[in-house]
Amino acid sequence: MKAVIPFEIDAWDDAPPIEHDGLQIARVQVRKRLTGDLPGTSVVELVSLLVQGAPTAYVALERVDGTLAGKTGSFVFRHVTAVTSEEPPVVLRVIPGSGTGQLAGITGEGTIEIDDDGTHTLTLDYELD
Repeated sequence: MKAVIPFEIDAWDDAPPIEHDGLQIARVQVRKRLTGDLPGTSVVELVSLLVQGAPTAYVALERVDGTLAGKTGSFVFRHVTAVTSEEPPVVLRVIPGSGTGQLAGITGEGTIEIDDDGTHTLTLDYELD
């Protein structure tokens, strides 16, 4: 099954980066409001690498709380990406066993696209028992 999930970022709370030899490691907590096929909210704990001030890669865990296909619960995504023209867009995977409530057993993978107008959309290919 496929879900299209536009979202808005409600909060972006970052900690001072750790710097060493032109590299910065930064930690950010992001809060999102989800709409579309998965209305709800999420909280992302993100760690990124900046090389000479430019974003280069990040990893994150995102807990999603909402309703998908009429079922309510939560689950956790794992984000992994490198920010280069050779790399694919952000890839998210549902962490096996992280589903709760009626979303227990969910599996899947998604991507995030950002349109020229700044609209963020998550597309999730998933299976749900």
